[in-house]
Amino acid sequence: MTTMLFALLLFPLLQSDSGAPVGRPEMGRTMWNSLPPGTGWCRNCHGNEGQGAYGPDLAGRGLSFAEFKHAVRKPWGVMPVYNDKQISDQTLADFYSWLMSLPKVAEPGEWHEPLPPAGSPRGQFLIMANGCGQCHDRELWFPRTVLGGEASEVDYEYFSKRIYEHNELYPTGRMGNFSRLRLPESVLHEIFDFAVKDLGLLPPLSAALRPGVPSDGDTTYTLTLTNRGTKGKGLTAEDITISLALSPAFKVVKGTGTGYVGFTRDPVRNADAVIWKVPSLAPGETQTYTVTLSGTGGAANEVFKGSIMRFGKPEMRKGVPNLAYRDDRLPGKEAQIAVTFPPAAAPAQR
Repeated sequence: MTTMLFALLLFPLLQSDSGAPVGRPEMGRTMWNSLPPGTGWCRNCHGNEGQGAYGPDLAGRGLSFAEFKHAVRKPWGVMPVYNDKQISDQTLADFYSWLMSLPKVAEPGEWHEPLPPAGSPRGQFLIMANGCGQCHDRELWFPRTVLGGEASEVDYEYFSKRIYEHNELYPTGRMGNFSRLRLPESVLHEIFDFAVKDLGLLPPLSAALRPGVPSDGDTTYTLTLTNRGTKGKGLTAEDITISLALSPAFKVVKGTGTGYVGFTRDPVRNADAVIWKVPSLAPGETQTYTVTLSGTGGAANEVFKGSIMRFGKPEMRKGVPNLAYRDDRLPGKEAQIAVTFPPAAAPAQR
């Protein structure tokens, strides 16, 4: 405790002497472990406690603030460059004061996303070897859905600009610029071919179930299905199934919306669910559905557990070995996405 207290008092003094902002260790801890929007995904490579993983350990390393800042603004390795709009000098000082106050680790931790198994495609290994997989998983699920929203424009040039010139395109974005020296174009071409051509782009779908509204002794929940792609550019999703797995304590009164099937068995999930079969959803399109349950209901995430949306087209590339595309909250290999449960809106101010 004495050593820790001394460290917390010492690092602001050291930073002050060097002209750096005064670091706030607790703020550094909070920001490091917060989800974006914020500072990015530093912990995915460097560990939740700075213990290291894909990236080097930082806890208790004894770096000067100048060295620490240089590693972010002008990194030596494959780490991307972050500008001061993405991570301010004050935030760097907060990170620094917290990380340097921690005990040095004996051995770095495990990678956030492990290497794929032997026999996996070369493109998948390149994704992991260059750090992409630590934030985007070994199949670049999130970029493939984002790019799917602009599919007609996506070629190698479009893709490479988002890797090498990311913070010029998105000055406050979460990812920095990768260096052509450390991530050569020849390697990026292979990653592009694997992610875009072999695995394929995916439509950026989302499904959100709003809190229930009571009326006449029943409770109605509203589900919104959205294709976030750009009209005329993005991919259309086809053969969509919405499956709201219902707790046995509740009874369905009715459902509305295109393709409502009813309360029945979902053979893929092996669960009783409220199901809709939607033929297609074009980029920029939103559809709304409702389901009414008898009684007062409850919180959506308690009433509907294990709820998902999946689509048949664009279909999975079944020939790719070890393919495990999924929302990381869900098991299995089906192209399925978890239904989210937004909080209730705050009451209007009077």
